[in-house]
Amino acid sequence: MRNPDSDEAIRQRRSRGHRAGDHSSCDVNRCRQLEAIWGDNEQHLYCLAYLAELKAQGIDAEAVLGSAYRDVTEYAAADVPDWLEAEPDFTHRLQARCDIKARQAGII
Repeated sequence: MRNPDSDEAIRQRRSRGHRAGDHSSCDVNRCRQLEAIWGDNEQHLYCLAYLAELKAQGIDAEAVLGSAYRDVTEYAAADVPDWLEAEPDFTHRLQARCDIKARQAGII
């Protein structure tokens, strides 16, 4: 009888899921689709954090972002798979805060 937790069984489940379009069990270093999904989710989380930080500082996001405002809000509103992080973490919030300070200082 096969062990459902064996390395081979896990590889087969991942392979079947990958072929069926389910990349939740794929290895991000080996699956280009998961790499793209993960990257899009990171952009989504960063945009959420950036907009939240602007709001927390009382800054008008549309005025600051100008023509990029639409793209940023679209990324922030994007649907993401439920098996990925849904909320920005400390790193996303810190990066957003630093980028806003740099923009205010005229660095970016």
